[in-house]
Amino acid sequence: MKKIFLLVGLVASTMLSAKDIIILKNSTKIDAKILEVSSSEIKYKKINSLDGPMFVVSTNEINSIVFENGDVQTYSAVHQQSPRQENNTIAQNEATESSTETIMSNGMYSSGKKAHFQFIHSIGANFMENFAGPSMTFGFGSRIKDYLYVGGGFGCANLLKASSVESYNVALPFYAQVRGYVPVKKKFMPFVEFSIGGTLDFMQAYYVSRKGEIHDDGMRLDGHFYTEVGVGFYANKFNFSIGYSRLMDTNTGFIKIGYELPAL
Repeated sequence: MKKIFLLVGLVASTMLSAKDIIILKNSTKIDAKILEVSSSEIKYKKINSLDGPMFVVSTNEINSIVFENGDVQTYSAVHQQSPRQENNTIAQNEATESSTETIMSNGMYSSGKKAHFQFIHSIGANFMENFAGPSMTFGFGSRIKDYLYVGGGFGCANLLKASSVESYNVALPFYAQVRGYVPVKKKFMPFVEFSIGGTLDFMQAYYVSRKGEIHDDGMRLDGHFYTEVGVGFYANKFNFSIGYSRLMDTNTGFIKIGYELPAL
């Protein structure tokens, strides 16, 4: 009989020693039988109730675990996201990417960058008393979010004069440009613009005498100061502007319509 009691006691002692110890960050110790270990949580049963319910504790609450074989697992103080927090983070990232794609499709700034390359192409006309003619410009520079464009460009303008002295003038402007936008809406933005630079001018004048003879003064190459000041608006990748221009040493007005290529 003594041998039976001794055997039962030995088995019970072995069962009690074969346990895992979960030590929480608040210093609480849990005698447990660990069933499953993951990066975010531990599943276990209490050692004195192996037939009872299963418990779950977050690894954020655990300081260390002493396993029944003597191994110790220590958890660092670095914050670990729970599965729900990870899902929320993923959803936020997807929403940000979706918003960026929408902005890119509208020709706005891309990839959340503060600045990006922008290309602006415009056609229009310059006009004044006795002078008028078409113009075309190609601009390229950096668009800083919704508010500012800084760049430069080049173009071609033609001024024709209708009077007793006919003239045919071609200007090739090159310039630096600043354009400030007021972001009222994503697809509609008023702006003001300022350009400064110079022109390479090809000028030819001729006139008809009283006898009907045509006198040609020949082609002359010259250079002049160039500037533009205007106001306009951007609407769904297109822009429209009007303003003042100093072109070929002459004060003129201008009207333009242009297209802004999507952000790169």
